[in-house]
Amino acid sequence: MDNEGSLYLVWLNKGEAHEPEFAVRFVTNDAVCNVIDPRIFHGEESLRSFLANSLSLDNERVEAALSDLHETESAEIESLSISNDDLRRLKLV
Repeated sequence: MDNEGSLYLVWLNKGEAHEPEFAVRFVTNDAVCNVIDPRIFHGEESLRSFLANSLSLDNERVEAALSDLHETESAEIESLSISNDDLRRLKLV
């Protein structure tokens, strides 16, 4: 079964001297409350690779999300369809 929803990304430590840390959480469209811990990525390339390779998002969507992160420290990627198996495999549940 596929889950329709959005991916929410937050830059956790922007402005700090450390390697960038990003939190990523998938929220289904019908979710009332999502209490699942986000998946954490260390470094922008790690996040970029996850979005492009693991989720197979096109380059335009990946770059738009990264641009939003640089501008506002958060981003949303809408209209995703991810199977239950993939959510588990990708550690998003």
